[in-house]
Amino acid sequence: MLSTAQSLHAAMLYGQAHLALTIWSTPRRSRRAMNHYGQRAMKHWQTHRPQAFEQLPNPQEFFTAMGERIATAVADLIPTLAGADHPGEEYLEKVARLNAARLRAEEIAMENEGALASPELNREEWEDTTSETKDSLLDWAWKMKDQLDGDADHGLTWEDSQRRWMLPLTFLQEMAAASSPLEYLREHSSIWETSVENRWTRDSTSPAL
Repeated sequence: MLSTAQSLHAAMLYGQAHLALTIWSTPRRSRRAMNHYGQRAMKHWQTHRPQAFEQLPNPQEFFTAMGERIATAVADLIPTLAGADHPGEEYLEKVARLNAARLRAEEIAMENEGALASPELNREEWEDTTSETKDSLLDWAWKMKDQLDGDADHGLTWEDSQRRWMLPLTFLQEMAAASSPLEYLREHSSIWETSVENRWTRDSTSPAL
């Protein structure tokens, strides 16, 4: 028969084993806590990028992973940014140098991750700042004409043009071949308007704005 001390010891071991088994059997993802970098980024997106935030299928997971990547990058950057100890450096001087390195590392890591990405533009602001306007499309069409005729090489490709304008390949090819790109654009204004809507959706929800 076990003594009181032995019984208590056995109960303690059982409790520890039960706790370890519970932790081990819990899915790892559910145990991940969002660090302060992830929390800061999520709050920024909720306030300044609500449309992009709503596009995320799992914001908790997204910002938890982002925070972890930022923390890793900060830890990797600090030694490089801080450099070696200075000869005769006082304790407070070293603390100041390391703090400055940490702040700079955080700035770099958060910028690389898009944690504090620029606030979303409203539709009017976007239309005033986008470079994909009708005038720039017409300029593209004349340059593509020159390129297709062999008169100049502007480095234009159909793939890049499709991606930039979000227009069908046939539309771009026919516009570049038209005697008057302006008239062609006017005759196919509905396709242009669809492109505008698609680009607005793309740009207004892009994390890297």
